Amino acid sequence: MGYQPHKMFETPCDDTIIWRYIPIEQLLGILNGNCLYFTNPRTLEDKLEGIYPNKTYWSPWNSINLLDERLPIKKCGSYEFERKIFESDSNNILNLTIKESQHLTIHINQLTQDMSNLIFCNYWTVSEKENAIHWWRYSGNPTTVAIKSTIGRLKNSFSSELNVHVGKINYINYASDHTWNYEKIIKSDFKNKNSLINLVYSLHLNKDDKYEDESEVRCILSYKDTGKHIEKLLAAKEQLGLSKKFHPYITSLTHLEEIPIFETDWGPPWILSFEDAINDLPFNLRVLNISVDLKQLIEEIIVSPKAQSYFKGTLQQTVEKYGLEKDIIQESDIP
Repeated sequence: MGYQPHKMFETPCDDTIIWRYIPIEQLLGILNGNCLYFTNPRTLEDKLEGIYPNKTYWSPWNSINLLDERLPIKKCGSYEFERKIFESDSNNILNLTIKESQHLTIHINQLTQDMSNLIFCNYWTVSEKENAIHWWRYSGNPTTVAIKSTIGRLKNSFSSELNVHVGKINYINYASDHTWNYEKIIKSDFKNKNSLINLVYSLHLNKDDKYEDESEVRCILSYKDTGKHIEKLLAAKEQLGLSKKFHPYITSLTHLEEIPIFETDWGPPWILSFEDAINDLPFNLRVLNISVDLKQLIEEIIVSPKAQSYFKGTLQQTVEKYGLEKDIIQESDIP
């Protein structure tokens, strides 16, 4: 277990230098837990995270792949209910085939948006050297630090029971471009539910090209492994009186071979939103701590150009307490 290659991910070569600029309190959490923090991209400021580009949303692949009557999604009672409403719209002059394709597009897109709630990522920046703009973008605080590593170190550092995929972000124009790996997705057979996972991955390997200077590489936890991990967390918290309504939601998004959203009249997907479910939980599911080998991961820790003179020495003493060499702490090259 640990790093696993995946056909939807374009992983840079092992000697590629990567950086992560973080506040000191996050570094201390990483040191204390021997972990990296994986968050859901919807917690980020970019509102296009995980959203379909316009061109892909209504692309021809829908009519090619989604009209097969054997599709499991057509067994869903909520789908039939919505379909009848859609077809009864007297203002819609489209023919039935196009209506069917449009309706399934909307249904699949809603489902993949729900599935995106099980996407958890860790973010790095590719750069040959430290970047002054990134210091200020990610904090600018004198106690900010930058972890320097490489793709090879990152891949080899994962010791978790969860599989992790690593891939560079594809920067696109959301108004005119297709999602990443569209050519592979268009050939997908959506009777194979793993195709849906690949589609969800692709949506999280895009960013708007306005963020291109970030040059981001993204670690994404295996979709299936994440679901199983969350189920374990839920089971461990049952004695605390955890609301039962979150269980079918997670189960429906995890066990694709038994997914109620596909196979049974479980009810419309809006019957329980992720936000509603999260708010009922007595613990935080917005961040997952994933174990790593810090000696393997960290090549250097660079202190902020604005750091006080004592900060480097204090940080050296701190990392030594966690079994790391003090020489990994370096001063910034930026004047």
